[in-house]
Amino acid sequence: MIHPRDNGLHAYLLAKHDSRIKQHILVKKYKKGQYIYAPPTRMNYICEVVSGAVKLGCFSDKEDVIHEIMEPGEFFGNFRYLPGKLFAEHSRAMVASEIRLYEIDFFKDVINRDPITSDWFMAQLTSRWWKTENRLLEITSYDPRLRIRRLHEQLSRTVVDAHQHAYCLNELVTFKEMADLTGTTRQLVAQELKTHVLPEKISNAV
Repeated sequence: MIHPRDNGLHAYLLAKHDSRIKQHILVKKYKKGQYIYAPPTRMNYICEVVSGAVKLGCFSDKEDVIHEIMEPGEFFGNFRYLPGKLFAEHSRAMVASEIRLYEIDFFKDVINRDPITSDWFMAQLTSRWWKTENRLLEITSYDPRLRIRRLHEQLSRTVVDAHQHAYCLNELVTFKEMADLTGTTRQLVAQELKTHVLPEKISNAV
């Protein structure tokens, strides 16, 4: 039996022959650097990364700060479970990306009515919590230079964009963005990678 945990939510809904799919789900392609949403625009969709990668962030004193990177199979957006709370997050494609958009009322109905999708959604939320907690643990447990090297290694995964071009995720992240994710500075990231990580990559390629 198809399960959203193993096959994804969309495949599960297709297998159930949910007649509402065409009306409430659409797929869009975004160019590298294109915003999927940004304040003050109100978006009425929950987003799923189908291909490519997306960075989530916010504007702090007019500076763009990122706090998470989303990969294929991951969901993001304003689920509107915190009424009255400001949602200041923005999302931006790191490469050409294909995003599946679920109308938010439809998405919530699917989650609330089906025990299987409810269980799957709790697993999705728990996974996001784990990623955030693990990021905070890294920041509080390791010295800045080690944090940078560890994140660079953790992001050494391949992502395939909407045009079937493959990229290494850590090559898509700027020094500034890596500083945001490690609680360090762009200058320290540049120094650490140029001194230890990049020369090692060049040496291994020779």
